[in-house]
Amino acid sequence: MAQESYRKLEQDQNAVTRKRRCSAVFVQIACQVSLLILLIICVVSIERRITLLEKRFDSMKEENNKVSPKSKKGLAEHGSANSRLSSFIKKLHSLEERATELSKTMLLRETSTGDIKVGQQVYTGARESSLSKGAMKERQLVQPQLGVAYTHWGRNNCSRDASLVYHGFMANGYSKHRGGGSNYICLTSDVKYGVHSHPTNIRKLRATIHGAKYYTTFRGFKNHVNEHLVPCAVCYVDSRGSQIMVPATNMCPKGWIVEYRGYLMSGHDQNHHSSQFVCVDERAEPGGTTFGDGAALHVVRSHCGALPCKLFPNGYQLTCVVCTKQ
Repeated sequence: MAQESYRKLEQDQNAVTRKRRCSAVFVQIACQVSLLILLIICVVSIERRITLLEKRFDSMKEENNKVSPKSKKGLAEHGSANSRLSSFIKKLHSLEERATELSKTMLLRETSTGDIKVGQQVYTGARESSLSKGAMKERQLVQPQLGVAYTHWGRNNCSRDASLVYHGFMANGYSKHRGGGSNYICLTSDVKYGVHSHPTNIRKLRATIHGAKYYTTFRGFKNHVNEHLVPCAVCYVDSRGSQIMVPATNMCPKGWIVEYRGYLMSGHDQNHHSSQFVCVDERAEPGGTTFGDGAALHVVRSHCGALPCKLFPNGYQLTCVVCTKQ
């Protein structure tokens, strides 16, 4: 019995100490909030007084400009009073800046662990909903500037809200050469040359680049583009920060935005060097005709075996989609 009574007494004491601690923390938070409110009121009142003084000072200047030259001589004696008034206004401005800095330091702010800190006291698990509107404005972080660029193959313009950086022609190494570049690039139509020379024998050139041509009569494209040059455009979206090309589908993942849909294209399997897989817009446009061959673009077809045949039947043209996300 004595032990049970001792335990009850100890539990009561613990409950009392917990209540005291909670009440002390609550009182401390209330004091901090009230102090913050007083600081905001002081700043607002100082701003109002400063505006009133500035208006009076401006009105005095206007009156001084309107008076006659004789009276201006008499008013020259009061120049010291005007200088005192201007110095007083400067002091009020400095006082306002100090008060705003003090209020910022007293605002609720997050620590690096995600806790909320008030002065020297840290409270874990606090929610932002408890913050006042003024504190929330002060705690807003500057958002990093977003933006992503992508190449729009098959078109010389951009889709949706993307802005055009430049447009030109798709190019790569010659399809019958064994070496050279293998990646498709978008050559700008605004060409600017530096130091250059005219070759005496074009067959002895070491590295060359050629325009890419469509080699397809596939009906999936809206326009007739076979044996035409491939236009391209470099586009920039300032409201989103990530970009992907998803092959074998024309739908973007959840949360991503479609920039354009198309079909997967690449060089011929029998070419002497490899090339990239690129997503060409299903609304691809012909970029004009030229004499001779260059880099070739063919629609990519699936080949099952190493790929599961249920998902990738033999000979099916593969779709693709270019997506962006904020």
